[in-house]
Order: sequence, then structure tokens, then C-alpha cells
Amino acid sequence: MSIPTYPSIWDWKNCISHGWTQFNVTFSNDEQAVYVFDAEVLGKVKGRIPMMQLLLPEAETFVKIQRRQYVRQDITLDTAIHPEHSEFIPFRALTEDISAGGASIRL
Repeated sequence: MSIPTYPSIWDWKNCISHGWTQFNVTFSNDEQAVYVFDAEVLGKVKGRIPMMQLLLPEAETFVKIQRRQYVRQDITLDTAIHPEHSEFIPFRALTEDISAGGASIRL
């Protein structure tokens, strides 16, 4: 969950007194995909660990976050792979995807 990290805000009274009743929540699923959504504070949950109860919006409102520096595009191109210093014999291959940071090839 994304919350400003001032030293004293981690208690319920400070969050409410600052008017923080809505939060931007970031999470990742089992496949390591990262999502973000806006949540509203419903109340406090009493227990050994102080917690806030948040209203979970519809899953359709979750936004998938692109964590790569460059977006990858699924593009098939005929390519010729040549070594920089004769480490292997040049060969032809097809790309799987391509980005500004490089390409994935199919052997």
C-alpha cells in the first residue's frame, strides 16, 4: 500500500486527522504482475497489529502497471545474428518480441 512515510502517521488517529481516507494500493499477484487501484478506508481493525479495513473496488478497475523501462512489442521479424568477436557462427532467427532495450529471438 502506498502511504506517505512520515514517522508518526502509522496510527489511525493521524490518518483520519490528516484526512487520509483514500489510498492508492499497489500489489502483485502470483505471476508477479503488478496492479494499482484506489481504495477507501472503511474503519479500523483491532488486533495485535493495527490495521485499516479498506473497501476493495471491482477487479475491472485495477490497472496493470508496466514495470519495464521499455515496452515490449510482439513482432516477428527475420533477423541475422552475428557475433561481435567471432564467438559463434552467424545464424538467422525470428524475433519473438522487440523493444528499445533489445529483442527476444526464437531459435
